[in-house]
Amino acid sequence: MPMRIIYQIVLILSLLTACTQDDEVALKNLIVNGNFETDDGTADYTGWRGTAHLLDTGRNKMIPLIKNAPPQGGEWSVLIRPQWASQPGYIETTFAGANGTHIYQVHAWVKSPNWKAGISLIQRRNGESIRSKYVLDESEIWKQISFRDTFDTKAGDSLTLRLNAGYTHYRSADVQFDLIEVLLIDI
Repeated sequence: MPMRIIYQIVLILSLLTACTQDDEVALKNLIVNGNFETDDGTADYTGWRGTAHLLDTGRNKMIPLIKNAPPQGGEWSVLIRPQWASQPGYIETTFAGANGTHIYQVHAWVKSPNWKAGISLIQRRNGESIRSKYVLDESEIWKQISFRDTFDTKAGDSLTLRLNAGYTHYRSADVQFDLIEVLLIDI
């Protein structure tokens, strides 16, 4: 086979390979602690707050982390129970939104047998909620859920990701979350 034909075949294969590769950019998770543990596997609740808690044998409040994680998770996940009365059981974390109109992608692993788990992304301006996106899901086993939405944020706006188990007047339930991500995808 002449050298020119070999060169053309190599060139064509190189071009085809280059054209089929995704130009994916490594996206940074805007949630600082979405897996609820440190690199060495220690439970970590850093950056989260809310009404969710567990009780020890002395009825003292503890951080709501348990050893039960989804596939590819570490050891820990957060357990949220619906609160009794009108205050929902939830945890949340807040971060700065990027100035301008941007698309945000939210991913979370959820396990919520016989109860609805809620995830919302809330835009706040001057401390007031001005826009939000909310999804509900229910699953007997660990399941990844995702949603995306566009937010137009101004300087000083913040975004809050809330993991929610709601409230109840008649029964208890367990809702677990892990491997939480919020990605700015329109870079």
